[in-house]
Amino acid sequence: MSKNGFTKTGFTKDGFSACSRWQYCDMGKSRCYYEETDPEVKKYCNCYKRNHKKVTQSVIMKKVEVKKTSTVKIGDQLSFL
Repeated sequence: MSKNGFTKTGFTKDGFSACSRWQYCDMGKSRCYYEETDPEVKKYCNCYKRNHKKVTQSVIMKKVEVKKTSTVKIGDQLSFL
């Protein structure tokens, strides 16, 4: 059982930039060294996350009705046509 803020092999769950096995995974571009022994490590390694993030795009469209109004200052001359 792992500690609350750490994975079972001792990596912080606050996140970290890279571990000492960075050459094995090529700074997160390949397989994680700890993939089988401590699968949680990948979730907190910034190098791994940066290179394995899923690109998603969501488009939200909303129709908005806009009413045009005018503001008149006191003393302005009004002309009605």
